[in-house]
Amino acid sequence: TGRRRIYIAGGAGVGKTTLLRKLAGSTGFPAFELDALLWTEGGSGERIPEPDRIEIIHNIAFADWIADGAYVGWAQELWREADLVIFLDTSLKVMLWRVFWRHVKA
Repeated sequence: TGRRRIYIAGGAGVGKTTLLRKLAGSTGFPAFELDALLWTEGGSGERIPEPDRIEIIHNIAFADWIADGAYVGWAQELWREADLVIFLDTSLKVMLWRVFWRHVKA
């Protein structure tokens, strides 16, 4: 059946991670939230140096995966290797509301 690599892109609060989790759950593919690859300690620590992030991306780029993120520069290998790129978009009002509630919950 060949490789299966899906990149989910879009701005903050459009539903990238929600879709990532649903697709990963239904396909069994490994899921990668790129926000978690940008920071240590699962997103709450220090910024991971770009060369290290690029190496992490390279190590996952050639297997089956689903990834989400708004990153282009250091994640471009995933963009190139993706079989499908899904771009999510929603209204600014919905995005702002979702980002607001995300921070309130945190």
